[in-house]
Amino acid sequence: MGVPVGASLAADIATAQAVLTTLETRLSAIRAGYLDQLDFALQEAIAALQTDLDNPDQYKADLTTLETRLSAIRAGYLDQLDFDLQGALTTIAGYLDTEIAAILAAVDTEVAAIETKLDTPANFMADLTTLEARLSAARALLLDEITALRMAELDAANLPTDIANVKAETALIKTQTDKIAGKMLFSMDFWSLPQEEVALTVAAGDKALPSVTVADLPGAATIVRAIAMFKFRMVENHTYAGANSLDGAQEIQVAGAVDAINFVDTQFTLAQDTREGGDVIIGIIDIAATVNANGAYAFHWDLAKALQTGINFNDVQMGIRIWYSV
Repeated sequence: MGVPVGASLAADIATAQAVLTTLETRLSAIRAGYLDQLDFALQEAIAALQTDLDNPDQYKADLTTLETRLSAIRAGYLDQLDFDLQGALTTIAGYLDTEIAAILAAVDTEVAAIETKLDTPANFMADLTTLEARLSAARALLLDEITALRMAELDAANLPTDIANVKAETALIKTQTDKIAGKMLFSMDFWSLPQEEVALTVAAGDKALPSVTVADLPGAATIVRAIAMFKFRMVENHTYAGANSLDGAQEIQVAGAVDAINFVDTQFTLAQDTREGGDVIIGIIDIAATVNANGAYAFHWDLAKALQTGINFNDVQMGIRIWYSV
C-alpha cells in the first residue's frame, strides 16, 4: 500500500521550514556579529574625534604655523614688488628729468633770441637793410639778364624802343622793392573797459563812451593808420511801441571833435519790443593824425538821437586798431 500524497507534501514543508529556521538563526548570528564590529569601529572613531575636539590648542598651533608661513610669503613678495617699483620709478624720473631739461633749455634759447630782437629795434632795421641789399642784388641780376636777352633778340631798328621798355620795367621793380624794404607794417588792437549802457532818446545830445588807452607801442614806431571800433553786446527798442531807429546821420568822435565812426540815417532799425544781439562797428576814417602816440583817447557819441525814446546799447566797448612801422 503506497504513501498518501498529502503526507509527503507536509513532510517537505516541514523540512523546508526547518532549513529556513536554521538559515534565519545563522543570519541572525552573522548580523549580530557584524553590528557589534561596526559599533566598535564607530565608537573608536567617535572617541578619536572627541579627543581632537577636546584639544583646541592643536588647531591653534596649526593655524599659527599656517599664518606664520603666509606672513613670510607675503613679506617676501611685497619686498620684491617694492624693489621693482622703486627701480621703475627711478628710471622714469631720470628719463623725465632729462627730457624736461632739454625742452626747457631749447625754450630758454628761443625766448632769449626773441627777447634780444624785441629789446633791440636795431635788429629789425638790420634785417630790413639785409633784405634791401638782397633785393638790390636780385634786381641787378634781373636787369643784366633782361639786357642780355634783349640785345640778343632785337635788331638795331627795335633796340631804342626796347631799351625804353626795360627802363620802365626797371623803375617799376625799384618802386616795389623800395616799398617792401621801407614800409613793413605791424598792427595792434587796444580796447576800453566795458560801459554798461548807452541810452538814446528823441532829444539829440552827446553820449559819453569809454576811453581807450594806447600803450606799449615801440619808441621808434611811426603810426601809419588808425581806425576806431564800436562794440556792443545787445541793442534793444526798450520803451517805444513801434519801430525805432537812429534819426539822422550821426558820428562817434575822438579827442573832442574828430570824427571816427559815421552812422547813417535809420541805422539800427528795430521792431517794437525787439532785442537783438550786438556787433562790432568798424570805422573807415583814418584817425592817425589824432591817435599818434601812446596815451588815453576819449570818445563820445556826438548829438546822438533816436527816432523815438528807448534805443539802448548794452555792454559797450570802444577800440582802436593801429598799423605802425619801425
